[in-house]
Amino acid sequence: MDEPLSNLDALLRLEMRTELKTVLQSSGTTTIYVTHDQTEAMGLSDRIAVMHGGIVEQVGTPIDVYNHPATRFVGGFIGNPPMNFIRMPVSNGQVCAGSERLATPAQSGGEIILGLRGEAVELAPLPQGLEMKVRVAEPMGSHLLLTGSIHEQPVRVILSASETVRSGDTIGLKLDSKRITWLSPESGKAFPAAGA
Repeated sequence: MDEPLSNLDALLRLEMRTELKTVLQSSGTTTIYVTHDQTEAMGLSDRIAVMHGGIVEQVGTPIDVYNHPATRFVGGFIGNPPMNFIRMPVSNGQVCAGSERLATPAQSGGEIILGLRGEAVELAPLPQGLEMKVRVAEPMGSHLLLTGSIHEQPVRVILSASETVRSGDTIGLKLDSKRITWLSPESGKAFPAAGA
């Protein structure tokens, strides 16, 4: 199937995605589905192949591709909001995230890219938390979407709808260290996860 839902409006697309998944599950037929819509890919697939420039960058289950992107492109393409990429200095194999020191796969100096999903954070008091300058706070009903910067680099994070954060605030964030993806600044490829 080549983008069969692309010309439908948002509500009809959602309904047809549900119907299509039901038909595909009941038929038991292997189907190749081509789409630029990562929501369709995540929702309909048992396995995803993410291509960029004619090259397959990663193949895996939707949740594995989401949680463990193999490259910066995959992390930025899969997810809404896309994965944040924060270039950070490395000292003695660690980066400073507020008062917390996070071990990295890069043991020497230089820089590393910290890949972080927007929901893999929670509020923390400053200076314990990693400082984020909030440019825009958008209450989305089920959550609060914040757009701003960390180390002068653009980020989007998701907090509970019950949190009170406003545009212009400076907040601290505690990172879920188990959900960080470390990437090479040179190649854009992810370092293997610890224990992998």
